[in-house]
Amino acid sequence: MGGASGVFLNQVRQTSGHPFEGTILEVNDAYRTKMVHPSLRFLEASILDNDLPDGSFDIVTFRHILHHLVGGSVQDCLALQRKAISELLRLTRPGGYVLFQEQIHFVKPFSRAVFHLSKLANRYKIRWRYFETGTVVISFLTPGELSTLVDEQCGTHGATLEKREFTRRQVQWRWRLTLLMNKVGDGLFLLKKSPNGIQESLEDG
Repeated sequence: MGGASGVFLNQVRQTSGHPFEGTILEVNDAYRTKMVHPSLRFLEASILDNDLPDGSFDIVTFRHILHHLVGGSVQDCLALQRKAISELLRLTRPGGYVLFQEQIHFVKPFSRAVFHLSKLANRYKIRWRYFETGTVVISFLTPGELSTLVDEQCGTHGATLEKREFTRRQVQWRWRLTLLMNKVGDGLFLLKKSPNGIQESLEDG
């Protein structure tokens, strides 16, 4: 999901010891003519808006997408992020996997401040070297919020949490000075869709 020109999927294709069919689901149609390998299939669609059937893929992957799914309020953002996780699991076949990495913020008040400030900066075209979001509005999830959304959707779609790992990022001094972006990191999740559609016990990881 959001695979751009297919660099990651092409690496998987090159190293896979099994027959491989890779599909890029991307909202930016400009990547259609930039696929790094002709065997990769390109679909212009959104994880929030697509007509793909249930269980379309054996493995679904994405990286750093959820915090770009934003609405008018924090609750709107959470609703979009919840829907995205639900769609990822819907598109995964029984017995298949969802693997994703998502940028997170460890401090909830700061994550909310980043959302509101990025909206303000985007609206009024504000540029500041210590808070560069460009024209992008972002809404980071905290580890607890992301875990809650994942656990909720695993229960709904009969999936099991195989791995959950949170790590802190080493950020530049200019980001540390603002405090707002000082405590960011990544969440890595591996989910397995149950072959029989029944959720097994979750691992706390």
